[in-house]
Amino acid sequence: MRPNTLPTLVLLLALTTLCSCRSSVPPVAFYTLSPVSAVSPEQTAQADVLAVGVGPLTIPRMIDRPTIVTRSAQGELHIDEFHRWAGTLESTVLDSLTQNIAQQLGSEQVVAYPWTNFIDPDYRVPIDILRLDGELGGLVTLEATWGVTPGKERRAAVVRMTTLCEQTTGGSYADLVAAHDRALETLAQMIATEIETLHAADQ
Repeated sequence: MRPNTLPTLVLLLALTTLCSCRSSVPPVAFYTLSPVSAVSPEQTAQADVLAVGVGPLTIPRMIDRPTIVTRSAQGELHIDEFHRWAGTLESTVLDSLTQNIAQQLGSEQVVAYPWTNFIDPDYRVPIDILRLDGELGGLVTLEATWGVTPGKERRAAVVRMTTLCEQTTGGSYADLVAAHDRALETLAQMIATEIETLHAADQ
C-alpha cells in the first residue's frame, strides 16, 4: 500500500458517512389553513351585503412562529423543525377567519385589517387569540377574546370570550391542522351570527 492510500480511504469513508447522514434527514413539510369555499355570486345577490373589517388580530409569540407548536397533555410545548406553517400563523389565521366570515355573511366586502383602501366597514371585529394549539392525536384548543364594533363607534357593542375544542381525527400534523380549520370556522360562525344580530336590531 502506498503511503498516501490510507488518508485517501479515510477521507472517502468520511464523505460516504456524511452523505448517508444527510439523506436520512426528513424533508420539511409546509402547512396552511384552509377556510371554507369563497362567497358565490348567488349568496351575494340574496344577502344584505355588509362591509366588515376583520382585525386587528393578535396572537401569542410562543405560537406565532414558522414551526408548528404542539402541546402535550401535561402542558409541555413541542416545536417540530420539520413541520412548518407556509406563512406566519398570525396572517394565516386572519385570512382564514376573514374568508370564513365572508362565507357566513354572503358578502364580498369582508376585508382583513388593514382595510382602509378597500371598505368603510359597517362593523369592525378586533380579535385577540389567547391560545391556538393542540396535541397530536388529541384536542386542538382555541381561546379568543373578540368584539363587534358598529360603524364609527369607538367601543365594541359586544365583547365575547370564546373557548373551542376540536378533536383531531388522527395522529398526523395534517389532522392537527384540519382541527385548527374546524375551530376557526366555528369561531367565524359565532362572529357572523353576532354581526347579523346587531344588524337586525339596527333596522
